[in-house]
Amino acid sequence: MVLNRAGDVFPEEFNLLTACDRKIRKVFNQLHGDLLTPEWWLEVQSQVEQGEIVDVYPYRRQQRFNR
Repeated sequence: MVLNRAGDVFPEEFNLLTACDRKIRKVFNQLHGDLLTPEWWLEVQSQVEQGEIVDVYPYRRQQRFNR
């Protein structure tokens, strides 16, 4: 596993993206706090390295457009 490559983004920096509004940050952390952990990202990285296609959908199925 390679860590600290040029251009890497670190999960602990993601809180900066929601720092503009405390309510948004609180809801985000409640619903998606796992995205801020290195463990989650290392697991996704491992899945990709094993050839798995990892789909992450921003909306629940009933909220997505039908194809």
